[in-house]
Amino acid sequence: MARTCAYCLTDNPAPAQYCRECGRELLEPIPGDQPQAVADQPAPAAMTCPVGFTPCVNSNEIYYRWDAVGVGSFFGCEYLGVTLVNGGQTVVDVELQLTGRDAERQVLFELQRKVHRLERGQSMSLEIAQHELPAMPEHLDLTVVSVKPPPDKESAERRKSCQRPWWSSSWEESS
Repeated sequence: MARTCAYCLTDNPAPAQYCRECGRELLEPIPGDQPQAVADQPAPAAMTCPVGFTPCVNSNEIYYRWDAVGVGSFFGCEYLGVTLVNGGQTVVDVELQLTGRDAERQVLFELQRKVHRLERGQSMSLEIAQHELPAMPEHLDLTVVSVKPPPDKESAERRKSCQRPWWSSSWEESS
């Protein structure tokens, strides 16, 4: 049986303790009561930064880690791998800038990416093949350029999370 969030009225799977849409704790319903939004309930605090991750520049709720992976990957080539984790509220239209730097901190490249939706607690992977980069970086900075909260009314299609990884920098979410 689905559990309805008292704040945003989203249906959640029965075992869920927190709303998949707004991240608030799912309260036990009072028998006979109809679900009703509770607008004054405070938003949950941001999750703590996972071990091995770094907060993105301009965000203390979206974290990342990265590594350069050698031959033997899925595509049989070297690539730059980045993992994102959202420790805050669900966000949409997240614009990111990846800045790769050499050992002297000189800029090697700047790449822009956009994530259409990132749920609270969700992680997402990005892989950029070496042939798409001028050089492998010694340092990588990930900056959140812009982010939006989800609109009050969204279509079911728009509410779908990005489930598949970004296999290259040319990947774009289909609409």
